[in-house]
Amino acid sequence: MEPSHDRIATTRAESTAADTDPRDALIAELRQKVMDLELALLHSRDFAIGAIAETGELRLANAEASIHRENQSAHISRLEVHVARLDKQLVQRTKRLKELERLVASRTYKVGRLVMLPVRILKRLAR
Repeated sequence: MEPSHDRIATTRAESTAADTDPRDALIAELRQKVMDLELALLHSRDFAIGAIAETGELRLANAEASIHRENQSAHISRLEVHVARLDKQLVQRTKRLKELERLVASRTYKVGRLVMLPVRILKRLAR
């Protein structure tokens, strides 16, 4: 009985080999396409993750630039206030200087200085 069993198995193997060769090739081709598509999917996923990370970095850089811009604007405002204050002081000091120049040029100042000359000389000698 065994010889007939072997012959049936051999006949089945030959018939399946003849039938499955085109199927095996198609299956192998489809498996290759699936692997290629899986690889493309992984590349796409990696690209998407990279794009998300880059977007996050750009958002952070944008936020930092916005903060920097606000700080610069505040600093410029403080400088403008300070410059205005200095301009006001300059105007006041210019007025005082002109007043002092008029005072020194006046006759009463010159007479007073001449009258007080001996006192100034005595003070210098006392030192």
